[in-house]
Amino acid sequence: MKNNNTAIALAICFMMNFLLPSCGGEEGVEVSEEDSFEDTTSLGTADDAKEQTDSSTSNSEPDSDELPVQEEEVALDPDRERASHDPILIDGNEDFAAQAAAEGWPGDGTQGDPYIIEGLEIDLEKQGKGAIDVRNTDVHFIIRDCYLHNGGQAWLNSNAQGYGIIARNVRNMRVERTIAVECFEGIWLKGTQDSVLHFNDVSHNSGHGISFESSHRNTVEYNLCRKERDDGILVGRGFGASDENIIRHNVFAENGTSGLNLSAGSRNVIYGNVFDEGNGMHVMAIVKNNTLYNEETGSGNWWHGHTSPDEDKDGIVDEPKKTSAGPDNYPLVTKPSTVPKR
Repeated sequence: MKNNNTAIALAICFMMNFLLPSCGGEEGVEVSEEDSFEDTTSLGTADDAKEQTDSSTSNSEPDSDELPVQEEEVALDPDRERASHDPILIDGNEDFAAQAAAEGWPGDGTQGDPYIIEGLEIDLEKQGKGAIDVRNTDVHFIIRDCYLHNGGQAWLNSNAQGYGIIARNVRNMRVERTIAVECFEGIWLKGTQDSVLHFNDVSHNSGHGISFESSHRNTVEYNLCRKERDDGILVGRGFGASDENIIRHNVFAENGTSGLNLSAGSRNVIYGNVFDEGNGMHVMAIVKNNTLYNEETGSGNWWHGHTSPDEDKDGIVDEPKKTSAGPDNYPLVTKPSTVPKR
């Protein structure tokens, strides 16, 4: 993945046009003394957001993986005004339809008109439950711009483990621009398939930011996994093998055990991520049948402490990055974008 003067100039112009403020952190991850979040995104109108969602509801590869380099991270804002709401539990397609009608959630659950749960703040008040818990559905739905927080964080007491989002036996879910923090886990996928987690903040949880358990063919992209007590992302929670997932363009920083834990699963593809400083380990793995790069584009991940040499100036570190999950054959010299293009 090349990093030339034109790309840098375009990135700078992009940021100036949208008035993105400078974000702190030596390695490009936003860190402030108060660990606060600042909304620096320009999300446009509701119609703009719907067009963006309609164009990206599948977990297929983008037309081009050559994303512009951006030197600043964009945070999501927990202080934006949202409607306070009690925890939500949905079990089955009929229950989803009934609750959508009662709550006034738009959509009808089809691919072209998904249900949309949007703009809610759910304070779990340290209860051991999911702020949004969806089970046994294959309808299409979106969770967007929600702030889910203050869940129970007990390690040894499962009744006091709070989750931002739980998806059990679910298909066709999309979670975007949502903050799921200060819980036991930000997002837990169990038996969930063909779903997308796009541009969310799942930081400051006592377990994992995101965990997969027996969950397949999901795309996890542009998420911030920072300061988890355990792992940023765990693949194979409870040794429930999770296969054929795409994990790309996420930030892993300051996580206690590891940035990415590959515990059980195969044929997962991991590329374009930033493994920044402060992780206990960048990658921890029991299994080695996953790929830490994109062979088609010849690009891997950015690894703190492994950014040189690059004698041929092709943007790829000359030596592969060795990990317990296997090698990244195309480690990146320059951080890739971890902010989605508008």
